[in-house]
Amino acid sequence: MKQGIFISYRRDTGSTMARMIFDRLRFEKKYQCFLDVEKLSVGNFRENIYSEMQKCDIFLLILSKNSLNRCVNLNDNVRQEIETALGEKLAIIPVMAEDFVWPEKMPEGLESIQDYNAIPYVQVYSEQFFERLYSFIEAVRAEERAKENAVRDAERAARNAERAAKAKEKLKGIAQSSASALSDLGRSTAEAAKNAMSDKAEPEQAETAAAPKGESASAPAEKPSSARDAGRKPEPADKQTASGKRSKAPVLIAAAAAVVILALGAFFLFGRGGRSSAPVPAATDASQLAAKTPAPAETPAPTETPAPTASQTETPTPAETPADAPAPASAPAPAGSLREITAGTSREDASPLAPGEKVTGRYASGEAWFSFTTGSDEDAKYWLTLQNHTPDSKTLYGYIQDEAGSRVIPAADNSGGDRRLEAASTGVTAFARLEGLLPDTTYYVSFSGDAKADYSIALSQDGQRASICAPKTLADPAEAPVPCAYPDDAPLLQMNEKYTGRYESGQAWFCFTTGRDEDARYWLTLQNHKPDSKTLYGYVYNEYGQLIRPAADNSGGDYRLEAASTGVTAFARLEGLLPDTTYYVVFSGDAKAGYSIALSPDGEFASICAPKTPADPAEEPVPCAYPDDAPLLLLNEKYTGRYQGGNAWFAFTTGSGEDAKYVVTLQNHTPDSKTLYGYIYDEYGRLIRPLEDNSGGDRRLEAGSNGIAAYARLEGLLPDTTYYVVFSGDAKADYEISVSDQE
Repeated sequence: MKQGIFISYRRDTGSTMARMIFDRLRFEKKYQCFLDVEKLSVGNFRENIYSEMQKCDIFLLILSKNSLNRCVNLNDNVRQEIETALGEKLAIIPVMAEDFVWPEKMPEGLESIQDYNAIPYVQVYSEQFFERLYSFIEAVRAEERAKENAVRDAERAARNAERAAKAKEKLKGIAQSSASALSDLGRSTAEAAKNAMSDKAEPEQAETAAAPKGESASAPAEKPSSARDAGRKPEPADKQTASGKRSKAPVLIAAAAAVVILALGAFFLFGRGGRSSAPVPAATDASQLAAKTPAPAETPAPTETPAPTASQTETPTPAETPADAPAPASAPAPAGSLREITAGTSREDASPLAPGEKVTGRYASGEAWFSFTTGSDEDAKYWLTLQNHTPDSKTLYGYIQDEAGSRVIPAADNSGGDRRLEAASTGVTAFARLEGLLPDTTYYVSFSGDAKADYSIALSQDGQRASICAPKTLADPAEAPVPCAYPDDAPLLQMNEKYTGRYESGQAWFCFTTGRDEDARYWLTLQNHKPDSKTLYGYVYNEYGQLIRPAADNSGGDYRLEAASTGVTAFARLEGLLPDTTYYVVFSGDAKAGYSIALSPDGEFASICAPKTPADPAEEPVPCAYPDDAPLLLLNEKYTGRYQGGNAWFAFTTGSGEDAKYVVTLQNHTPDSKTLYGYIYDEYGRLIRPLEDNSGGDRRLEAGSNGIAAYARLEGLLPDTTYYVVFSGDAKADYEISVSDQE
């Protein structure tokens, strides 16, 4: 099934919206999306566009201002994309920008676009927009899956009907063979009876000749009343022989009855085998077979069963096992070590996975096959994970099958709706949570990609994932940490320690382990220390690769860390994390940058803040480009200086009074200069809204060149806590700044 989202837009008016939607769909929901500026390869533009559309099932049409006006031109790119989507019968989802208006007359051939349900985008309701967009996409995918399942069910029914017909023919042949055997047996029985009667006549004639005169030779011999009669005389030898010959007939009749019973047993055996719900795995013993075979009353209809193959029903003896066979699944490597493995190239030679063990390997080409066997627990849940360890390689795509070759759909995964494993080169763990698997049953996993890549794969039962995680190296706060390109070797961050380093490129992975408190909240912070650099984007994952959404953050609704070059601390407040569990943090950007990263339990962040140097009011303060090294302003002191550019950061610490009120003032002393805009933040990077200010409703400091002091009155600040003030402008200017705890 094709699963991709093609984003069509008009570049001069819709590129910003297209980029925003692409980022949300790709990075938050992990959908496969196409945006021409992101993925278009070298070659003919229109041919490449058409080729990409062949891979997609959804056509997202960005309707920005005047975006359809040029579609009257038959060679217009947007028009051709719409026509292709209509021709390919893609699911079309129009997205209307706030400034979009339908043309009075639609371009010829595109009139049907107005018939599709469109989603209006309003900036102030952006989250509601994305929720609705996600629901549209999932509805399309659900309908496609239903169609696919209907086709698959029809094909399966046809195959089962064919198998049932073959089974019926086989049973007919068995019945005919049994009838022929019974007929032959009947003839043999009649012949034997005739011979027995002939043998009986000979001693009777001899007996008649030897009998005394006057006695009838044909008189029957007196029979004893019981075999235990003590007065019974032994029969003559000739009579014993005749008796033995007479006993052949009952024996043959009993044999005939046994053949009939065997024939009936074969009939019922084949009938039951034709209704079996799954083929018997190769290594199934008698007790397992008894546990897996349903009672006759619960047996499904014959049309639901594939016929078992010889390889599935025959258990090889130990002598048939090759000497170089992989280690059995019941013998995992020691905890903490990763065993290298060579994947099979087909189902028949799939390498077994041991539950609770992670193995590594090198993917070269084709399909890599593994197998695993479930335990005896009927309600067990399993986590299958796959990691790509090669940066900038191609994604590895994986699927799960049962013994009959049918695809197993995960109960949950992070493939963005494709219901499979997608191990991208970002290092994010691809996972599939499997539920409803049959106990003591073998399943198969296969994956493939378009390029060579190192990988790791693991299977674990729900709650046992930690046992297969590689041990982490504790990072030293005194040294710059060395992040890893994938989670397994990520350095372990200590609580209440701040780490500084240099981001170079790719994915920077770190990890941390929670404490024992089940209700603990944690604050994860990330700072970008390089002015005018690119934003660093960060995400949090659990051990299975599931994205952890912060309970609160300052990313503007994207549920991530966004450490911009302004120096504002990006934060994510994490709640509901499991105790004594490892979680992962990854961030990346488009340019090199210095950074700092820290994790602390709720209320303990102040302990990892760098000590501030009090600024001398008699000297010009030197503001910092980011909060960590900001000079500390003393309360009730005025500081004057020269603003040069960028972001100017200062800090101040509140007193011990819990109900204290503070006033921050900022003055611009340079006539005809540009306005200086200022904001207040707490230690986590949260914006502090003034209770009162003179900015005209923008809830900030606005120091214009008219010399009027900008002020912000603050209440509810925590005692003995450090807060930050930052301001910036578009031109150099002299300034004066102060923080007072007096009205």
